[in-house]
Amino acid sequence: MRKRVYILGIIIGIITPISGLFVGLQVSPVLGNILTAPLILLSLITGDALGNLSGVMRIVGILISIVLWTAIFALIDKLMQKKSA
Repeated sequence: MRKRVYILGIIIGIITPISGLFVGLQVSPVLGNILTAPLILLSLITGDALGNLSGVMRIVGILISIVLWTAIFALIDKLMQKKSA
């Protein structure tokens, strides 16, 4: 796997939960829910509201988001490599 896939996954994983809150309020609630899905799932698992999550749980949610987006970009990269070969 390429290094840029990891870097892109980390950057997008940090940005999407934060921007998802604003996108959900201003543009589209469905898109906002998709972007903040790891935080919403963590909120459902812990039983706390999204705004009441502690700082540690928010960091855990962002780490889950980083892993999720890195996996998505890695899958896309593998499919692109397989298609071009």
